[in-house]
Amino acid sequence: MLKKRRLGLYYVLQQFPQIAKYMSSRFIYSEMPLTLIVAENLPNKNALKTKEDTFNLVRCLKEYGSLANHNYVLTKNTNHMVWIKDPETVIEEITKLYLKVNK
Repeated sequence: MLKKRRLGLYYVLQQFPQIAKYMSSRFIYSEMPLTLIVAENLPNKNALKTKEDTFNLVRCLKEYGSLANHNYVLTKNTNHMVWIKDPETVIEEITKLYLKVNK
């Protein structure tokens, strides 16, 4: 059922051990260009149980997105699936990052 309805997720989960192993040996340096595209509406209360959790997550994302070569983009009226609610911003930001990296 997952393969029919959520093909991308199906393949990510299928390869998760390999992805986790690969990513565990990588480090994102502050010099590395990075864009955080953040949803205005945060995850449900199961993930963020207190106002302090929410505050800390938002603060962490903003601080990380404010480092040199990083960019913090807050998308209005969006949830976890930003690319569905605001595809224009996602395309625009990926294009900017691509152009920045491929000078």
